[in-house]
Parts: sequence; structure tokens; C-alpha cells
Amino acid sequence: MTERPASFRIRLNPERVSDVLFGAILLLLVAHVALQVVHFEVTEVPWLVLQLFDVDEEQNLPTWYSGAALLMAAVPTAAHSEAPRRQPARSVNAVARCAPTRADDAHAPAR
Repeated sequence: MTERPASFRIRLNPERVSDVLFGAILLLLVAHVALQVVHFEVTEVPWLVLQLFDVDEEQNLPTWYSGAALLMAAVPTAAHSEAPRRQPARSVNAVARCAPTRADDAHAPAR
């Protein structure tokens, strides 16, 4: 018996995904700016808290967010590249229709 490979679909609303990603970026930037203002204008903020939200450093929340966003973009891209083609690409068909049929037609003057 031949068993069909498991298939699944994930439907994402691009507008909703971009809103969530933009909101996360905005939240991280607001936290960074607020902590910098408090640290330099009001009172000293512990170094660990500053480091956690500093967008100019590594190994902190903004860096982890960036890595997670790249991973979230890579996974569906890889899944899409591995998915079987259901229909031929239109651009390939358009190029095939416009391509000369014989080798000497490529160098022939236009009619």
C-alpha cells in the first residue's frame, strides 16, 4: 500500500502578521527610549535592565526578536520551496512562447 505524504496548510493574514511584527518593534523601541531617558535624566537604571532592551547591543530582547522574525520568515519559505508544483510558472511559459524556435532565428533580422 502506498501511503500519501502528510500535507497541511497554514493560512496567515499578511496584514495581521505585519501589524503584530510592527507592534513588537514599536514596543521594543519605546522600551529602549524610555529606559534611556529614565537612566540619563531621572535616576540610574540597573545595567542589566538597560542591556536587556538596548537596541545597540547583542544578546537581548531586540536581538532575539530579530532572530525569531527571520526564522518565522525562513520556515514558510522553505516549506514553499519543498512543496510540489501544482501548475507551471507563468513567466517560464511566457518566455518559452517568445523564444525563437530555431537557432538561426535568433540572429535573423526582424520581419
